[in-house]
Amino acid sequence: MSEPLMSGPCYSQPIKALATLLVVALALAASRAMQPLVDGALPAPAWAFIAAALVVIGASFSALLRARIVLDAHHVREHGLWRKQAALADMTQLKLVCVPGLSWLIAPRLVVQVRGRGRMVFHAAEEALLREVVRRALAAQALTAAGGGADARPG
Repeated sequence: MSEPLMSGPCYSQPIKALATLLVVALALAASRAMQPLVDGALPAPAWAFIAAALVVIGASFSALLRARIVLDAHHVREHGLWRKQAALADMTQLKLVCVPGLSWLIAPRLVVQVRGRGRMVFHAAEEALLREVVRRALAAQALTAAGGGADARPG
């Protein structure tokens, strides 16, 4: 694995704060709704469903708080609930999606068509990081088109 050139969180602090607020509100609402059900002794399948829902919510929330995007000389990686990786030289289409004035709420994202792997989406709290991914991917494409070969990598 190459040395990271740039890295940063996938989601901004306001997005993380909003997610925290929503999870706390959900927990409060669930605790109020559960009180009469606990007194009535729920069956085991109901408790299993509640436990599974808590695991999904907890894992998703934790992944949102810890998600990071890393750009190195040859790849872009996103570490969140699922790990994603794409080689810059394999990117055939790139679309940078940003909502002006709302990037604090809607994370900027890069939609990428990857040769042989379909479409992938990478998020970043900082639009500059995604712009650098685009710049490096275009340089890798130009190098390949100029006859640099499939193994040639931009530096």
